[in-house]
Parts: sequence; structure tokens; C-alpha cells
Amino acid sequence: LAEFVQMDSAPGSCVLYVKLSEACLEANNYQDALRHANTAITLQPEEWYIYKRRARAHYGLGHYQEAIADLTTAYEGIQDTAAIGSWLWPNSVIECRDEGFRQGYFALIERAYREHPQDPEFLKLHMSMQIIKGDLDAAQQEYERAVVVAPEKTESLQRSFVNYLILTNRFEEALQWFGENIELDRTNPAGYRNRAVIHLRMENYDAALADFRTASEIGPPSVSSDYSVAILDLVAGDLQHSTATCRRMLAQFADSEDPLAHYFAAWTCALAPG
Repeated sequence: LAEFVQMDSAPGSCVLYVKLSEACLEANNYQDALRHANTAITLQPEEWYIYKRRARAHYGLGHYQEAIADLTTAYEGIQDTAAIGSWLWPNSVIECRDEGFRQGYFALIERAYREHPQDPEFLKLHMSMQIIKGDLDAAQQEYERAVVVAPEKTESLQRSFVNYLILTNRFEEALQWFGENIELDRTNPAGYRNRAVIHLRMENYDAALADFRTASEIGPPSVSSDYSVAILDLVAGDLQHSTATCRRMLAQFADSEDPLAHYFAAWTCALAPG
């Protein structure tokens, strides 16, 4: 960063100032992040991605209306809608108590939803907004629409739904929602895995273990489910089942090309006594 700062007054490219802004954002130095983003925008005002960085700087400084204005400019320039979830940060709406920012954010999501009604990313964002607002019936309708539009994203949509129920402390609603979805399709392991996560957050360890085990039994091998089963067995003092899960994981994932599979298998076996 120091090397970049020395070059700050030299005739440089837009990329230099964008990188400076990114480095400052990582360090939570929002004032300098804003300054460098402003310089980058002066050099290339047509680049939408700079506005999303400046929005983060404004947000960090409490300039909420400026943050919404920059997010709107970025949205108007973006070409790849699949990337939008990485910078339209729904979590910030939960954290922020500024009503102007919240309303501006909701308005931007509504606009994106109207202009891209079949885009699964915007459907997911709109669904998340309904949960944050507390309108779970509307959120359920958005979920059902999104699943029809993009059935291949069903598990991702379920995960997003439950994440926002958790973030807004609606644990009982989350259990009910997943229970109803499991009743509709008892062959889908994702529903059991997601409900197990809710049980964990509520410290219902026996129920979480039961759901993780069901997911492992009815679905294809899942290293994360097996890891959870083994850890919960350890917590319960059931070393026999925990060891059996370790052995099964070693057999199932020995030839996997997924590094996460080996990571979870290694941790599971390392934590198991013997």
C-alpha cells in the first residue's frame, strides 16, 4: 500500500486508484478509500464497478444516501447480473438502522426485480428482502417462483431463505418452513441438512444429528453432513458411531478431486479419538 501511496500524485491509471481504494476498504480506512475511488471515477466515470467500491466507502462513513446513489449507478451499468449478489449486500440492511438507507435499498431491489423478473439472482434478492421486512408469505411466493424459473438453484435458494430467517432471529419460522418443505419432498437431502443447521443454532443437538443422519442416508455422499454427524456424535460421547463415520468418509472420498472433501475428512478423523 505504501508503494501505491507514493505513486498517488503521479499520472496513473484508473486501475491504480481502484486498487488503492480496495486496499483501504480491506483495512476499514473508509476516508482514504473514498478519496481514491473519487480519483478513479474522475479518470473513468463510465466504469460501474468503481461506484460499488465507493458505495462501500460511503456506507462505512455513514453516508447512507450517497451509498444508495452509488449502488444505483453501479446497478445501471452492470452487465453480468449473476455477479450482483456479491455487492448488493442484503446483510447491510439488517445491520443498518438508518431508515433512509433501508428504504433506498428496498427501492433499488424492487426496481431490479421489476426490470429482471426472470433473473434468479434478483428473485433471490427480492425474496431475502421480504424476509427482512417480515413478510414471510411474500418470501415464500418468491421462493416458489424462483424454483420454477431456476430449478437447478433450489438448494441455493433454500440456503438463502434459511440464512435470512436465521439472521433475523426467526428460528421457529425456519423450522416450520423446512418442516413443510420436507413434507412435500422427503427424498431431498438438502431440506434435512438445512433444518439441521437451524436445530444447531437452537442447540437442539439430538434433532440436528437426526436430520444430518437422514440427509446422509437418503442423498449422495455429502462430506459436510458426515462431518456434522461425526462431531455431534463426539459431543454426545458416541465414539463408536463417530469412528464409523470417519471410516466411511475415508472410503467414500479417498479418490475425490474436491479439496474440501479431503479437508473435512482429515478434520473429522483428526478430532476423533484414536
